[in-house]
Amino acid sequence: MYFPKQNIPDEQKDKKWCSEMIDAVIKYHGNSVRTSRERRKDYDNYMLFNGLFDQRQFEYITNTYGLATPARLVNYPIIQPKVDLMVGEFVNQPLKFSVYTINKDAVSRKLTEKSEIMAEFLLAPVIKEIEESMGGQETGAGNVPLDAIPEDIEMFFSRSYRENVESMVYHGLNYLNYKYHNKDIFKRGLYDLCITGKTFYKTEIVNGDPRIRRIDPRALLYDNNNDSEYLDDAQWVAEERYMTINEIIDEFRNELTREDISKLEDIRQSSQSQIAERYTNPTSWYFQEQGDYGSSTRIKVIHCEWKSIRTMRVKLSPNKFDPDTPFVKILPDNYRPRKSDTIDYRAITDIWEATRIGPDINIRCRRRPNQIRFERDLANTKLSYVGAIRNNIDGSTISVVDSLKNIQLLYNVVMFHIDLAMARAGGKSVVYDTSQAPQGMDFATVMYHVKNSGLIPINSKQEGNQPQTFNQFQQVDFTLSNSVQQLINLKMMLEDTANKITGINNERQGVMKGYEAVGSAERSVFQSSLVTQPLFHIHSKVIEKCMNNLANLMKICWNKKDSMSYILGDNNMQIFDVDESLSYDEYGVFVTSSSTESAKKKVIEGLAANALSSGQVDFLQMIKVVNAESASDAETVLEMAIQEMKKQQQAMQQQQAQAQQAAAEAQQQKTQADMQMAQAANDTKIRVAQINADGAVEKTKVHSESQEDITSSKNKAKINEEFLKNSLGR
Repeated sequence: MYFPKQNIPDEQKDKKWCSEMIDAVIKYHGNSVRTSRERRKDYDNYMLFNGLFDQRQFEYITNTYGLATPARLVNYPIIQPKVDLMVGEFVNQPLKFSVYTINKDAVSRKLTEKSEIMAEFLLAPVIKEIEESMGGQETGAGNVPLDAIPEDIEMFFSRSYRENVESMVYHGLNYLNYKYHNKDIFKRGLYDLCITGKTFYKTEIVNGDPRIRRIDPRALLYDNNNDSEYLDDAQWVAEERYMTINEIIDEFRNELTREDISKLEDIRQSSQSQIAERYTNPTSWYFQEQGDYGSSTRIKVIHCEWKSIRTMRVKLSPNKFDPDTPFVKILPDNYRPRKSDTIDYRAITDIWEATRIGPDINIRCRRRPNQIRFERDLANTKLSYVGAIRNNIDGSTISVVDSLKNIQLLYNVVMFHIDLAMARAGGKSVVYDTSQAPQGMDFATVMYHVKNSGLIPINSKQEGNQPQTFNQFQQVDFTLSNSVQQLINLKMMLEDTANKITGINNERQGVMKGYEAVGSAERSVFQSSLVTQPLFHIHSKVIEKCMNNLANLMKICWNKKDSMSYILGDNNMQIFDVDESLSYDEYGVFVTSSSTESAKKKVIEGLAANALSSGQVDFLQMIKVVNAESASDAETVLEMAIQEMKKQQQAMQQQQAQAQQAAAEAQQQKTQADMQMAQAANDTKIRVAQINADGAVEKTKVHSESQEDITSSKNKAKINEEFLKNSLGR
């Protein structure tokens, strides 16, 4: 293939030079047998996947001796369910990714932040002791609040820490994914990968936003690189589209001249014969699409991107820290070097693009704007087209449809023969000689007795008939023959072969046998996922490349302060701010494989179920694990749930210990109260006894004194009586 010279000054890279490049690509497309074979194969694969195939190839089966058979050769899809299963697994998983700043300044900032937090963590006990010695007065030595310092700093920085700019890019990518439905775009790309073995996208800035556009694999020409499966390593890429006049004007209105628009309008009003008379090679550049309400002219549009070479003048300055690596400064074109300057020339990769509309309208012949370069390798840059060519060996690809194509066609033939056997099927039939019909009975009467009486009345001795010595009424069996069972076995064998080739077995498709153990089914599903893992890996890497391009285009078109929002569902909205700091760093996006993520999440759900049965988590936390979007989210939910349950258990144990202590204290108090009450009762009894004893003593004393008084009174009365007697006796 002849290409124009690339290492030439910029002033020579004009419109004519770009036109020669497009001519070279078109010439390559016309002369390349490999490209024509691949494109033809891709078209056939899409047709077969959609259930369409050329039935003329099977006329040797469907037409017997020039007559049509009572069966139809139709498509019974066995490819489409398997492809839909893989795409469904991708759709069922979230588009999980992480964003990191990867330039040297950003890495230095992270290390500084990590050092500060580690210093705060180490000095926290000392600062707390000093503050306590100062009577609780804050010293102001810590810049980070103590409650904000994580327990595991290494894990925090490796998993959870995110700079402000990283958070902006992360939310910005989510915003683009929700706004432009990027996951649906990647879903269509996975269909392309399964059907053709190729998936392609274009990343560009459209109306101030980074955008992804899916490219039909049948519409892309590219340079084949046997050492890489990825499109961005190619030297050139050309996209071929057939567009209407309005589509061309809508997309390229700023680049089209008035003369170009007038020419397009003339084509709109021209018929196919007029186009053939006016333009060269009309069958290649134009075609008229017939519709219910007239025809519509479509024009071929070719957009080409290629890696050119640009020679830059640089100034070398000595580096005292590393003499073998001098400082390099790119010089402007108008720089006049001094005698002391050390001037060198460096070649860098430079992307150019051009678009041709029809055979003679060339636009966008320019150096491609918004080229993404990284600090670690400024001389290299990638094409805006991103994609992968699976099993790229000598330019030939093998897709899922390629591996099942012949099985699908043979499966249709087997189903045709089963349909034909069923069309031939019927009950048993009797061969009846009408000359044997009895006199006075017509054929309808005979059939009446056959069906209702179960007899066929004949008269072998009637005139003209000779007695028969054998049974001429033979039976013909039109029921299904044993060949149908053989066809069904062949059908099942083809289905099993398709499962083995693709690795998608019955267990993965949800078809479980009643006697199959759960562990055996899980191993079968796991082995099946290993077979399809290479395909998902390629698709994830392509998504990662697209997301990386979006993130680094974002800093070009979102370099002003603004606020954005996107809806997460269930009346939840995420609002984030962007500012000019977004344009200062370089970003790397890392996408998690959906199949690996799904397998991890299933394992975590199983562990959560075991934790639920053992009482480590509750039902609400189990529901949160199941509803988590990714394995990492489920892991975080499960970890937090177990920690929360441990805290609750510790709190319950503390409460139980406190309750037991309170009960013991209450029991002790009750015992003391009982002892005090018993002591009081004893004291009361002793007091009562003492009072009773004192009363008895007092009573005895009173009684003694009373007796003494009575005795004394008696003695006194007796004395007085004697005295009276003596006195009267005188």
